[in-house]
Amino acid sequence: MELEFFPVDVEQYFHEKRSCIALFGRTLDGKKVCVIDQQYQPYFFAILHEDAPARVLAQAFEEIKITDAEEGEVYCVTDTEVVKKNFIGKEVTAIKIVLNDSRGLKKVR
Repeated sequence: MELEFFPVDVEQYFHEKRSCIALFGRTLDGKKVCVIDQQYQPYFFAILHEDAPARVLAQAFEEIKITDAEEGEVYCVTDTEVVKKNFIGKEVTAIKIVLNDSRGLKKVR
């Protein structure tokens, strides 16, 4: 299904231990809509120095697993990908780091 709308707000929530996002907006004819993405995977990029071994670092990131004793949650890296990005007008090598839970973004970074 395809739907054109103007996003107005976004909300993040957790359902069955998965990060989800809800996009709220209005269609071109003014109707209210809410689009839910239950496949959302939180991620961030780590920009590498030019001579850094990208593949080795990506594999090392995949070993990260943090247990938060207070929350009783485990945050871990579920996937990595070496990519080229444009950063301040310059092409750089970066690693896209995907997490199991967006609540772990601050802890993993």
